[in-house]
Amino acid sequence: MPKNIGGDVILEEKASREADVVFLTEKNVYKIYSNSEAAWTSYEMYKEAEAAGVPVVSAARFVSSLNDGATSTPIAGIMSARASGRFFQLSKSGGESRLIEEIGKIIVKPRMERVLAGLESAAAFGVSDAQGFVDIGSDTPLQFIDIHSIGRWRAIAGSPKKDPDAAFERKRTGAFDQVIDITRSFLARL
Repeated sequence: MPKNIGGDVILEEKASREADVVFLTEKNVYKIYSNSEAAWTSYEMYKEAEAAGVPVVSAARFVSSLNDGATSTPIAGIMSARASGRFFQLSKSGGESRLIEEIGKIIVKPRMERVLAGLESAAAFGVSDAQGFVDIGSDTPLQFIDIHSIGRWRAIAGSPKKDPDAAFERKRTGAFDQVIDITRSFLARL
């Protein structure tokens, strides 16, 4: 029997900085935490970002079991829908240009308007380490994943974070400002 979470077959296992592990299935992403408080805090961040207008993947808290055929281990964490499109991460080399390149392919004005609104909401909310997916053919063309916020530095997964320094904040806002400005110019052409 393949390794699964409540019957959802695991296709890939990835390391995570704040969770214990991340499991990918055909339709879902499971972020597993040994510390349930850290999981719920991370989930709250998703919900706060969503309430602030940030387009995030659909996420839910979950408690289930990890099964490998011989054993069943209780687990808890955040389950989110697996996003489609091209991945971007602004803090990584080439991340900004990858995002701009994908946004530039959008030819449907309402989609471009949703992308712009999502970027502006993410910048205003203080999303840090911005990463997600751009799917130019989707009515939800921009989705952020792995939400962290400058406005809400909290201890997640037991590692307290200090307030960001000025250089980090300038880099974060500069990346958003550039992508937002270029997205506005793309929108003006539609």
